[in-house]
Amino acid sequence: MPPPQVKGPPMNSDITFPEMRVVVANPDGKDDMLGVLSREEALAAADERGVDLVLISPDAVPPVCKIINYDKLRYENEKKEKLKKKNQKQMDLKEVKLSYKIDVHDYDVRKRAAYKFLSKGDKVKASIRFKGREMAHKQLAQKTLLQLCADCEDIAVVEKRPSMEGRMMQVIMAPNVEALKAAEKAKAASGKKQKRAEKGKKGKKGALPPGMADELGLSEDESEDDEDDDDLDLEALNAGIDDGEDEDEDEEEDEGGDGADYDLDSLSVDELGAKIDDVGGQ
Repeated sequence: MPPPQVKGPPMNSDITFPEMRVVVANPDGKDDMLGVLSREEALAAADERGVDLVLISPDAVPPVCKIINYDKLRYENEKKEKLKKKNQKQMDLKEVKLSYKIDVHDYDVRKRAAYKFLSKGDKVKASIRFKGREMAHKQLAQKTLLQLCADCEDIAVVEKRPSMEGRMMQVIMAPNVEALKAAEKAKAASGKKQKRAEKGKKGKKGALPPGMADELGLSEDESEDDEDDDDLDLEALNAGIDDGEDEDEDEEEDEGGDGADYDLDSLSVDELGAKIDDVGGQ
């Protein structure tokens, strides 16, 4: 059985339009316009050049055909498609668990984790799970989640506002692509500036000759602070939130007036802000 033929655009005698607008590829990579030609004229022009007549825009009026080597055209299209896929990063959804009564240090750890995920191009779901009578504290939980969104607003956009799903309140943030690109450019510019400054210091009195630092066992990075969170065990941190809630569940007192049940999705932006201000003033 012969191998199946790869379906491509109509070309040469398969083109049935009586007339068409014809362009021809030139060595510079640009297209030269031949004008509107009849089918016979277009086929003759392609045959004269020893290449193909390929239909590239059938919906145009008149349809547009290109005189080009079809194998070359297919190669260029495949190359563009591969480059497009290479530049597309699969976006994962990372989860950061918090508590409505989280302390400052634990909140800061989770904020840095969320910021790191967003800066790498991943989405972040921040969630707070309620147990027992903790459902009375929805407003405090909502305030915590909105604070996290505000702390990440320079590189993220809120894709899904705080909402309840069962006994869990969650918010979803997505990376702000334009902001990340701008930050990357600024970082690159800063790096170039630093390199120029380091070059200016070379040759000054007291500077070590090339290779001397290695002989002395010195490292350029010894004076830098360690701010890498790659070893951050997010699962352990998230588990710690759940464990802490289990320990405090029996100590939770019923404060019915602290957070009346309401539908978050039904609130307007102004009403939402007013409720957060009320909580902050308590």
